[in-house]
Amino acid sequence: MSVDMQKVVSRLQTDLNFAAEFLDNSVEALKSYNLLSHEYSALVSRNSIDLQKLGFEQSVVSAALSGAHSSTCPK
Repeated sequence: MSVDMQKVVSRLQTDLNFAAEFLDNSVEALKSYNLLSHEYSALVSRNSIDLQKLGFEQSVVSAALSGAHSSTCPK
């Protein structure tokens, strides 16, 4: 896993504003990171299988991609 991928994961776990931005527009949220092509593709497509191949557990992937922190989530 690249250093920038580790940074993205850390921010997604700790920065709710970044998580909401990512869920609303992942391309824009990731533009300042130098991710490997397969990391970028897995994140942008939100492909749970590809994210699991990167080492993330199924339960973590499901929770992260639920949209609970997006602007469309009912409050």
